[in-house]
Amino acid sequence: MRVACTLIGDAGWIGGAQYQRHLLAALRTDGPSGIEPILFAGLAAPAREIDALRPYVSEVIADPLFDKWTPGWVTRQFVTMISGSDHRVEKLFKKHRVDVVFFSGFFGTRFSIPIVNWIADFQHLRMPEMFSAKERMMRNFMFRTWAKTAKRLILSSESAKKDFEAFLPAYIDRVDVLRFSAQIPQEIYDAHPLEELRPYGLPEKFLHLPNQFWKHKNHYMVIRALEILKNSNRKVLVVCTGKEADYRHPDHFHFIRDEIAKRGVGDQIFLAGLVPLRHLYLFMRQSIAVINPSLFEGWSTTVEEAKALGKPALVSDIPVHREQNPPGGIYFDPQDPEDIAEKIWSRWKDLAAGPNTDTERQAFDEMQKRTIAFREGFINILRKAVA
Repeated sequence: MRVACTLIGDAGWIGGAQYQRHLLAALRTDGPSGIEPILFAGLAAPAREIDALRPYVSEVIADPLFDKWTPGWVTRQFVTMISGSDHRVEKLFKKHRVDVVFFSGFFGTRFSIPIVNWIADFQHLRMPEMFSAKERMMRNFMFRTWAKTAKRLILSSESAKKDFEAFLPAYIDRVDVLRFSAQIPQEIYDAHPLEELRPYGLPEKFLHLPNQFWKHKNHYMVIRALEILKNSNRKVLVVCTGKEADYRHPDHFHFIRDEIAKRGVGDQIFLAGLVPLRHLYLFMRQSIAVINPSLFEGWSTTVEEAKALGKPALVSDIPVHREQNPPGGIYFDPQDPEDIAEKIWSRWKDLAAGPNTDTERQAFDEMQKRTIAFREGFINILRKAVA
């Protein structure tokens, strides 16, 4: 089965790109899958995004049809609304013998090739204050369009499915819940994290918070928790990795830095910024635990990666984190810095830094099982769409 894949995410939304990489990597796990992914991307697509997916696809087709917001692209959207199909994209897909499309733009209500779309979450409904009115309107339009035009819709959690049913109940029969699994390369488990991370100048023991600096990721409450710990002579270190920009709240990272200075916790938090993926995993392996204080998630990549590396996780007590159920997970109230401080300290006292070989070996085996279930679930959804 030949599957046309278009790019998910971009430099502003790394989570979408990670999801696509994990999914395509899963298709290469456990032998031939009978699926041939073909990546279709615009000429302006960053080479690094293409190169990250190239090992997992049969071929890459570069075409200006997939360059968004160009005058030609905008014109085509209007034509598609009138005619019911993006005939130029349809013709290109047929030329390459595409059987099904995974993750589309707006290709029209009469597009002849079956489409499967993934909706990450409905954060704009649950936390409307995080979005402008224009973006909420655009998301509503996009999700309704996908629900009407796709043969199948993939959601990553039962929590997201409940939100979908409340928002678009007429299309619930098209929904499949497919929990994704992180893919950690074997060479990561064989590396020596402390040695490779030496240039960062960090001590051996720390907690790792690997989230983009988006407002809802809730770094602020961790900073307040660190202040509480400092004031009671209990010092810890949290290493933050992730992109330092929130397109919805451009001043948020400056606010975070100001809060760190104001609360006097600069020696308890290290902002490493966006690091190479290999270093991200090595930070996780060296840490005593991974922490995710997020106020909302569709399905947390951070938690899945911690599970795959056998790392304890301290996570906000939100429904999707309960659903992900990290082994030995510690849950805290994401709005209560006192609770966060106490849960951090309980782990800081009890856990050792660095990899645990036995735990990692078991975690790797469990990751493989989840990956195969992820792969088989996706293949079944594609088959349902084609059928």
